[in-house]
Amino acid sequence: MKRLSIILLFAVVSVSSFAINEKKEMAKESVSTSLQPKPLDDEWSKWLVGQWEGSFESDVGTGKTRTKIRFGLNGQFLIMKSEAEITEITDKQRQYLIETLHASDEEIEKDWNSSFKELYIQTIDPKTGERIAYCFDSMRLYGQGRGRLEGNKEIMEWE
Repeated sequence: MKRLSIILLFAVVSVSSFAINEKKEMAKESVSTSLQPKPLDDEWSKWLVGQWEGSFESDVGTGKTRTKIRFGLNGQFLIMKSEAEITEITDKQRQYLIETLHASDEEIEKDWNSSFKELYIQTIDPKTGERIAYCFDSMRLYGQGRGRLEGNKEIMEWE
């Protein structure tokens, strides 16, 4: 009986010690340090992660788009990669391309058969709490945006 009591006491102490160490480790992991902020964990960012498909209509054509959004760099950034394809160009859109962008029929046909790609990187400024983003595309255009969340909408102002 004495031997059973010693084994039981040892088991209780071991389990308690394990649980205390586990709590200490979890507390260490969740603390933000001055070297690296906590990863993005807001509901908006989590909701965006995944694969998206959509359609568009613009001055240059009508088409479909696919976007893949993931967390990157230890969860500090949202990284979005998009690809769009033009599926139709109306006479009005063709006229816009010719008159505004001075495109030839040959250039329009070539671009119609190619895809447009975009890389979008977003995070939260740790000093101001603003959402900041950078966008680069396959036409070598780039932009920088700053914004905020208002309810279930993200409002960005782009340069």
